[in-house]
This record gives sequence, structure tokens and C-alpha cells, in this order.
Amino acid sequence: MLELWQASPRRQVSDNAIPKTAKRFWRFLISPAALARLAILAACGSILGFFGKLHWFLDLFNHLQAQYFVALLIITVVLAVWRKPVEAAVAIGALMIPTARLAELYTTPIAKSDGPTLRVASFNVLGSNDRYDETIDWILQTDPDFIYLPECDAKWQQALKPLAVCRT
Repeated sequence: MLELWQASPRRQVSDNAIPKTAKRFWRFLISPAALARLAILAACGSILGFFGKLHWFLDLFNHLQAQYFVALLIITVVLAVWRKPVEAAVAIGALMIPTARLAELYTTPIAKSDGPTLRVASFNVLGSNDRYDETIDWILQTDPDFIYLPECDAKWQQALKPLAVCRT
């Protein structure tokens, strides 16, 4: 009876217990060569964004440039830590594509127009908000050409009537 309550000795899992195909699969999946392939795949996604003007589906790749950059940066660091210079060089080359795509967003000057401007204001008034006077003061202070006020209920419409210039 006492023998039933004693802990059984732990069984040691040897390398032979894991099937060889599983070992090969994980070595293939998490290997420097696999990370280099992943870097090339991310670079291809970044390149496809260049052709976004041709088809809407290709334009979707434009929206992931920051994610490509982060993924390729992580892959580059991992390969450098693993001391795999060839694979790391491939990842660095792939990293240059989203870096260039992101750099143009921050280095391109914003064009200034000498023509007329349109001031648009969007202000969520929230139906439970009852600070009508503060909102009207803000609108008068900013003096927008177009106002978008989501969540206006009947009370808000009544409170904002003094601002109504034209109705559609």
C-alpha cells in the first residue's frame, strides 16, 4: 500500500526518443539558411510595394514597410549573433529596401501651397458630453471652414444652432 504513494522515478528522454524527421524539421525551420530565406521573402514583399500603382493587391505591400524593417532588423541581429556572415550580409542587403522606403517618408519635404487653404475640424462631441459652451468657443477660436462633429444628438444640434451658417 505504501508503494502506491511513492513517486515513480522520472523517465529520462533521450535523443533517440525524438524522431529524426522532427529534428530535421526544427533544424530546417530555425536555421541560418531559413532566416536568410525569410529575409529574402520580406525583401520581396517590400519590393512588391513598388508596383502598387499597377494593382490594388500589390499596393497592400506598401503598408507593411515598418514591419518588414523590424523583422529584417531582428533577423540581421540574430544572424550576426550566430556569427553567420554570409546570411547576415543577405539580411543586411534585404534590410536596405524597407530602410530606403521608410527614409523617403521622413526626408521628403512637404510641399507648401501659396493658394487658398481649407481648414477642417473634427471634434467628437460624445452624446453624454454637456459642455456646449466650451465646444462652441473652441469652434469659434479655431475658425474652421468645415466642421465634422460625430455623435451629435438632438441636444447638441440645438446647442450648435448659433453656429449654423448653411444647412444641407
